[in-house]
Amino acid sequence: MHNYPLTACCLRRVASMVFLCFATILSISAQSSPTKYHFKEFKLPEINRRALDIKPNLSGALIRNLLSGKDLLSSSSKITQNIGLQYSYFHNSKRKQIFHNLYIGQSYNAINQLSDFHSSFNPRINRQFGSNLYHSAVNRYYFTSRHFSEINWDVQGSFFDRRTLTSAASLLTQTNTYFYSISVPLKTGIGRVEPVQDVFSAAFMAEDMLQVGILDSPMEQEELFELGRVMADARNLRIFDARKKRMYELSQLDNWFKDIGKAKVDNILYYNTMADNWLFAFSGVRYSGRRISTSVTPGFQYFGNEGNAPNTRLSFSGAFLLEQFLPLSRTWQLDYSINVGISRNFVSVDVYSEYRFFTPFMAAQLELGCFPNSRTSIHFNARVAGEFYGAYPSILQTFASFHASGNIFLNYRTRLYADVHWDYYRTSDNAIYQHPRAFLPQAGLRNIDYGANIRLIYSLF
Repeated sequence: MHNYPLTACCLRRVASMVFLCFATILSISAQSSPTKYHFKEFKLPEINRRALDIKPNLSGALIRNLLSGKDLLSSSSKITQNIGLQYSYFHNSKRKQIFHNLYIGQSYNAINQLSDFHSSFNPRINRQFGSNLYHSAVNRYYFTSRHFSEINWDVQGSFFDRRTLTSAASLLTQTNTYFYSISVPLKTGIGRVEPVQDVFSAAFMAEDMLQVGILDSPMEQEELFELGRVMADARNLRIFDARKKRMYELSQLDNWFKDIGKAKVDNILYYNTMADNWLFAFSGVRYSGRRISTSVTPGFQYFGNEGNAPNTRLSFSGAFLLEQFLPLSRTWQLDYSINVGISRNFVSVDVYSEYRFFTPFMAAQLELGCFPNSRTSIHFNARVAGEFYGAYPSILQTFASFHASGNIFLNYRTRLYADVHWDYYRTSDNAIYQHPRAFLPQAGLRNIDYGANIRLIYSLF
């Protein structure tokens, strides 16, 4: 119990960061002129969009560690390879919003370790092959313009074959691990959230055209919204040939500008500005609207590895969720959510041990997005959460985090990605022992993780 003040201190830090985000918004709002366009009023046309992506990745690392004051030197080399196939489907209309995501992938990790402890070499070779499947679906149906019901599911399966060879003992060990999970959230509620990034793409394009004199005056709100709908329709058509697809999209935009008669469409600057904003810009994924929902979710998880009894978890949960997405202006986006609920859990860790307990939980999240132009985005995210495991002895988990990230355009071939994070995790000391393996937290753990990452991405072609 004596560690609780640390938890409260960390929660106060996150609360201070959240307050700072709000203060920043209020300060900028006070110093800037009112927004001309009411972006939250934008409505998408009916969208039926599919995408199929192949995601290969190959990376390597060489690590060498020397612990001062101890006769210990270790080094390791690592190669990671994975390839995945991802299919996504999005359908948006007055009566339904459908989001499906299917991922199938495999991975291979090779790690060679060499340690010299008191002049005793102990080389070790690890090889791990894995495969996984993930399918998530949101099927939201509107019976009126505001009232909806959902039948969703999340299915996940993974298999890992891990082999370790220790040369000193000439010992080869092999472990196979399986994990399966399925949950079926059933929701009902009121409200609607619309993806609105197309209208911001239109706003950035119109602003660039105004600055270079292609437009003599700013667009009216309905004109800007109509351009956003034209962009959404153009992206909606699937054409396998990427060159022909770009030609079709640009011709749709060109036809619209010629129809409204406001743009100077007879010079190369017009075509350059339009193509530059369409081909090389992005506005990020942005939403507008509010949803309030209640849900009931049955779920099942299975975890097993060779030589141990499988662990299973059956759960039934009920929750209340509030989601709010606010496009404050062309530059600023504020999103937040609150999730509160309780679940009933049945956990089996072997043929002799079974736990039955209630788990009340809550989570709150705030995200502030900044989009200074069509190629740069900065995000600040703060989150707090807690779970109480009513098993004997009971355990309280608390989480707190603050993340900041930036995606900055340098030139047409180079982008800069940077992020900093601070994460805090703690479980209470109520338990007199550590709960076994899967699905239950270990008591008395505390972890603070913070760091930064910078990546410079250069595209060869």
